[in-house]
Amino acid sequence: MKKIRIFAVSLMLIAGSAASLSAVDFKSYPDSFKKGSIAIDAGIGLGSALYGTTVVPPISVTVDYALPIGGLPFSVGGLLGYTSTKDVSSDSFGSYGYKYSIIAAGARFAYHPDFGIKNLDAYTGVMLGYYIVSASTVATGSYSGYSGSAGAGTVALGGYIGARYFFTKNIGAFAELGAGFTYATAGVSVKL
Repeated sequence: MKKIRIFAVSLMLIAGSAASLSAVDFKSYPDSFKKGSIAIDAGIGLGSALYGTTVVPPISVTVDYALPIGGLPFSVGGLLGYTSTKDVSSDSFGSYGYKYSIIAAGARFAYHPDFGIKNLDAYTGVMLGYYIVSASTVATGSYSGYSGSAGAGTVALGGYIGARYFFTKNIGAFAELGAGFTYATAGVSVKL
């Protein structure tokens, strides 16, 4: 009997999900992000690929331009971001450790189906970018004679899902989850 109930509930969830997806318009932009719209997002992220304690949380600015490709609701844009961390150990002689930072720049490409929810712009996309990574020593006390720094650049590829909700015609909030510059970002969105 328990198996039958679990099966029935599972079947209802699958049917509900299928009905929800049938209401999605995969060929049109949502009402809040039409062809030619420009969205500028400024956000603060949680988590990054850097080791240590956060000094400056991941901050980023993105710009997305609604550009239909093949009649489908796509956007193209870019990202600029910065974050830094510090990993320092201390003992009776002083402290020694490293400060790390990333400057990120990337191109974004996203798909924006219409879920039929007023003022909502949900999207999923990919980012191809370049990260400038640097590390420098942090030393005090007896360790203050030790110093050094290094830097490198690397190509980065990431994917993300996100949503913007506009409280007025041009001002809203956004949130994104993904792998790339940060694992989660939230902030303010302005539509031009």
